[in-house]
Amino acid sequence: MDVTTTSTSSTTTSTTQQAEQQQAKSTCSLKLKSGAAPSSPFSSVSSSNSSPWICGPNIRFDQDDKSHVEIRPNRKLMIRKVTIHSKPTLRTSRSLSCDMMEADSSQQLSKVAILFVHGSCAASSQFSPLVHHLAYRIKVQQNQQNSNGHLTSTRSSTSTSQQEEAKEEEEDKEEEEEEPKTTSTVNMHKTPEERHGSTNPKRDIDILYCHLFDFFGCGESKPSTLAAITTATSAAAAAAAAGGNTHTSSTNTSTIPFRYTDYSEKNMELDLEFVLRSLLACSVPLFIVAHSYATSQVIKLVTTKLEEAERLHIRGAVFIGGALKDCPDSTVRMKSKDGGLALFYLPHYLLQMLQPTMSKSFVESAFHPNFTNETVKSNALRLCNNNSMRICQAFYQQKRYATSDDAKKFTIPTLVLHGQDDQILPKIGGEHLASSLPCCVDFLTFPDTSHQVFEEEPALVGDAIFQFICDHL
Repeated sequence: MDVTTTSTSSTTTSTTQQAEQQQAKSTCSLKLKSGAAPSSPFSSVSSSNSSPWICGPNIRFDQDDKSHVEIRPNRKLMIRKVTIHSKPTLRTSRSLSCDMMEADSSQQLSKVAILFVHGSCAASSQFSPLVHHLAYRIKVQQNQQNSNGHLTSTRSSTSTSQQEEAKEEEEDKEEEEEEPKTTSTVNMHKTPEERHGSTNPKRDIDILYCHLFDFFGCGESKPSTLAAITTATSAAAAAAAAGGNTHTSSTNTSTIPFRYTDYSEKNMELDLEFVLRSLLACSVPLFIVAHSYATSQVIKLVTTKLEEAERLHIRGAVFIGGALKDCPDSTVRMKSKDGGLALFYLPHYLLQMLQPTMSKSFVESAFHPNFTNETVKSNALRLCNNNSMRICQAFYQQKRYATSDDAKKFTIPTLVLHGQDDQILPKIGGEHLASSLPCCVDFLTFPDTSHQVFEEEPALVGDAIFQFICDHL
């Protein structure tokens, strides 16, 4: 996916990508690691994905890029893990366990973990452009260190010179594009760096651990997907026991029965709590990036389930496209009311008939009319059409947004981001959320974007998140 969204011409984009490909060979390595400790849900159980999750010159995903982890009886979640290294010498790490995340303390490495939490009936794969750009930012950071003499480079002077020239051109374009693109309720004309008081991060990041998962019933944590995986695993084990006969019968397909309560607010909260606590058990500074309804889930979980010491371990939160159910705006209140929209109380067979129309309408609203990346939009449409309407119906009927009273108890430094023209949860919802959070450090909006702002402008959103993280390490 193209993260050079601020390029002004196809020629410049091509040049930039070539420069990135050269730099990536020696400055940034992204690999998925396996072998986590049993206490962590981010342990490699089995791989069921043979295709790359993110495509780009700076990122490479191994075959073991995801696992399906049983966090509770009959409840498995698809969990992905990505490690971004800023130094070639760090490529030998082979695990994402707490032990590995805490290792190498003698090297005084700066490590950060991010937990990405997707919105209602969505999927963690939507964060791929954002993760891609965070990798790019770490690569640029490393190049800056090399050019300033902070690290010894093993590359030739000619190669270094070419890379530095390409980097300077990229930085110039970013500076030209960022200022008019990003706005803030604090100062409409300042860039993110100016608002935070520096053009350079306060601390560099050596290793970034990105943790992503799909809620039960969403993305690749759907019961149908999990049943197919269970069947394939069982068949493979049976074939091995039978002496290598890999033939299986279609009549052996296992099923996971539908239960309305599986998609209750309580069960979704328990899923998130399990994942979050597994990361809090590590000593690596943790940040949370949550989108849409997930902002409410994070607020309620942190303020009601975590002890003060656990909250202090979370260095910051980034809320994207969120809102509270007591927002003064009637449109936001209607869309965030308990029990969801009346549409989801129609008979199931009618919802199935309406699904293609509903999916198309959502995608048209979730992306700004000026957004022209048809690949991203078609992926979003496919994701919506692949959802089980029975699961969607159960989820929306039971979901409960947070209130401003809940938000006032959320004392973690928070950055609130919103699409300027969000048609799902209008910008006023984000403004109300930001004003309700006692430790909100900034509220940023992005022109010509809607609800999926992090997919529409991954570079600008990624820049804001990267700077926020560096400022709060």
